[in-house]
Amino acid sequence: MNFADFTQLRSRIERAHATIHAKAHVGFAKQQVAQDGSSCSIDVRGVKSPEQLEDEILNLFIWVWSMKDYLKELCRHGNVNPKKIEDLVNTESSLMIAADIANRSKHGELRQSRTGEFAKLQDVQIALPQNIIQSIGFHDSTIQIEVAIPDDAELNATIAFDSGAPSQNAFTVAQDAISAWETKAFPLVGA
Repeated sequence: MNFADFTQLRSRIERAHATIHAKAHVGFAKQQVAQDGSSCSIDVRGVKSPEQLEDEILNLFIWVWSMKDYLKELCRHGNVNPKKIEDLVNTESSLMIAADIANRSKHGELRQSRTGEFAKLQDVQIALPQNIIQSIGFHDSTIQIEVAIPDDAELNATIAFDSGAPSQNAFTVAQDAISAWETKAFPLVGA
């Protein structure tokens, strides 16, 4: 691992961070089943699906957490004790949450938790206020929604804790984790 690899990861994180805030997309379709057993398809055009948003958020947390290993390696090359990176992680709640989210995503479950509270991503939603919808059409068993102003869609994602601690906004935690690396860890390695 060299400085060019580190720079490439920084760029990847910047792109992933921009992606979670992008709302416009080709669209998505979902099958809905009513209590009576009947079903219909909901076809939404113009925004990404909540599942796509969830994938993008998890991807960002995985790359943000991967930065730790890159920074520790740069410490070794620069005669800085890598323990300084671990110490930073253990004092920054956003980085500990990033660790929990990334590791849960990669491994399915957490046996150990950096936060001690077993953080998890949940309630990933895309809300469509009425004023951004161009049209709603009904065709047989399909409801078609055309979004005219995708940038005004509302993205929501929560980080919850098994301990019952108050939930946090996933977008804020991701930004805080990126900022912690940039302002506290990068100076340690001369980045």
